[in-house]
Amino acid sequence: MRLKVALLAGINAILLGTTAASAADLDQLVIEEPGNPWVVTIGAGVAGYAVPGVVGSYFEVDGSQVELESDGLALGGLVGISASTQLGEQNGTISSLGISGFMSFATRSSSSTIALGNDSSLFIPGITTPTGTITLTTDPAGPTASAVVSGTAGMDQVATILSNPAGASNGYGVDPAAAGDGFSYVGIATLAGAPNLAYAFGAIADETGGVFLAVGDLEGWEVNTEVSHSLVYTGGDVTFALTRAPEAGEPTITGYAGPSYRFLGQGITTEISVDAAELQPTAPANFAYPLYTQTTDETLDSHYVGGIVGGNITMPVAETASLTLGLEGGAYFMGTSYDVRETYAVSGGVPSAVDHSVENVIEMGEDSGFAYAVRTQANYTTAIGEAMQLSFGVGGEYLSRVASIGRDPAGITSAASVIGDDATYSGPHDNSDRNFLTFGDMWSFTLTAGITGQF
Repeated sequence: MRLKVALLAGINAILLGTTAASAADLDQLVIEEPGNPWVVTIGAGVAGYAVPGVVGSYFEVDGSQVELESDGLALGGLVGISASTQLGEQNGTISSLGISGFMSFATRSSSSTIALGNDSSLFIPGITTPTGTITLTTDPAGPTASAVVSGTAGMDQVATILSNPAGASNGYGVDPAAAGDGFSYVGIATLAGAPNLAYAFGAIADETGGVFLAVGDLEGWEVNTEVSHSLVYTGGDVTFALTRAPEAGEPTITGYAGPSYRFLGQGITTEISVDAAELQPTAPANFAYPLYTQTTDETLDSHYVGGIVGGNITMPVAETASLTLGLEGGAYFMGTSYDVRETYAVSGGVPSAVDHSVENVIEMGEDSGFAYAVRTQANYTTAIGEAMQLSFGVGGEYLSRVASIGRDPAGITSAASVIGDDATYSGPHDNSDRNFLTFGDMWSFTLTAGITGQF
């Protein structure tokens, strides 16, 4: 068994996403193998992606906007397959055809918990907010609290504690819309003690948006935020390669070119949940507020259509082993779409558990432009049989244009007004134009292993 360093097509496809070398010199890999067999590689590995950081959806605490960014390296894995075959030889130059494809996935995330205090306010708007009003009034001197919600589809609610002479009083109500396409949620609490405490909150959600508003003595409340960023990177190439047939023991140089396609899909999910704390000692006993959650799923789908050109050099390093170094460039036309799906939900609660949710779908827009890519790879291959090789490689890529989400917090209209111990909301409001497509670049690396066979 003897390896003479001409063909590393498959693993190059795993590392570069192309059939960088082809079936050009099968006779140097598999001695006495007749005809023009296919060379097939299957590989897998790990991948890391440095893409632009993404800020999750905003909310307001005490009138100040709060944000959480997901950044850092996205880590995951990849799989790939490639096939190539020799087309012919003329004047010592071997031509070949290669086909390859790969798929990679990666994720990153960040989370935070904000604890609220007394004499505080909380406002969580969706990207769009619904028609309706929320009026909250509290007076710790009483202590008294009231929450009045006016929405569409019969979601009006009134909750009030006119006075509370002793102890704690907690209460809530959830009113689903008759058609099941929305809900309202109100809650109030007072505590007559040292000191007196009071708070009130309300929420409205339907297929046009969602909003949550709270004011008063919110100590013990927690707002949990998690931003997760997942991506899928996949593509395929068809390449035509030319290889100068080398003398025994000499390096093999291959050049190639062909059409190329890439798809980069990104999902950014921001989940904001409100854990309202009951005033203690809890009255009534065994009482708990339902959990309010706003989940914003933002999708960026980018298609890259273009071509690649590249080359590599393969050098023997032992009787049955070789090292390949490759460089590739690509040029693409890129089109990107941006869509949002927000889900507003209220769930749980004691003594009367609830479970209602509604979705709001928003088409944000599209954009297009040109991108280029530079890819490098290094690959070590050793023969493990008469017609089979094992390869290990490392690769890197730079992609000049990658979609991300920009936000303009200064331009986001606050639909809530907080004055002292009282707060109001009046809608609808549309802040979709303050969330927009922006573009950065991407760096990535891969570590791979693959099996190549001749058939």
